[in-house]
Amino acid sequence: MIASAGGQDKWKEQQQTKNEQKMKTNIFLATALTMVLFTTNANAQKGLSFSVKTMAENSWMLNKDDMDSDDLNYKFTFAPAVRLGIGYGITDHFGLGVDGILSFQGQRYKVDDAVFIQRNNYLKIPLMFIYNTNSEKFVSIVLKAGPQIGILMGSKLLDEDLDKINGDTKSNYEDLDFGVMLNAGVAFRISDVFRINAGLRGDFGFGNTENEDRLGYPADRASTHNLTTGLELGVSYFPH
Repeated sequence: MIASAGGQDKWKEQQQTKNEQKMKTNIFLATALTMVLFTTNANAQKGLSFSVKTMAENSWMLNKDDMDSDDLNYKFTFAPAVRLGIGYGITDHFGLGVDGILSFQGQRYKVDDAVFIQRNNYLKIPLMFIYNTNSEKFVSIVLKAGPQIGILMGSKLLDEDLDKINGDTKSNYEDLDFGVMLNAGVAFRISDVFRINAGLRGDFGFGNTENEDRLGYPADRASTHNLTTGLELGVSYFPH
């Protein structure tokens, strides 16, 4: 009876996790649909813009158990990323945007004298609400915020020489990571159609990025959350 009750409890927990994941997906899709409908109506006012950026970020996989461990030390983890974006201006100050970001992130650890790198590559898609002080001036402040979904593209454990250890580790992590992003920066108007952009960017994942259903996963292990912060630099094009 005890084993049966334990199995029922685990089944209930798995169903609850699946329901929460489905709810997050529905919320994200509803937000995306709202933004598409909104920008379609607003497109005639300002038109669209395209952007390309490169990012240099610091990546973290935050887990309380790992951070409290005396045997495991967190190290700085460089996380490069590239981004393509499309946006719509609604007014002189407000707009909406969608990005596609290929992010090479993860966590670098030190155990005794050995260094290991858990490398997780994500396709991140943020849906952004954008505010700028005055796009007609040479320099304007630009603020962005919104929900984000991360799609796990690949995962591997590396040694300090970037050689793969234990093969592919994608099954150890969830396929989707729902979170939020923030961005604060400046735009330099170099012509009527081009802007140079620079800013500080960060994003955080709300859910546990580790796969709790994988074989050998500790039942009492704390959740792991993705966090990236860093700098971005790029150019935007505003066709007339």
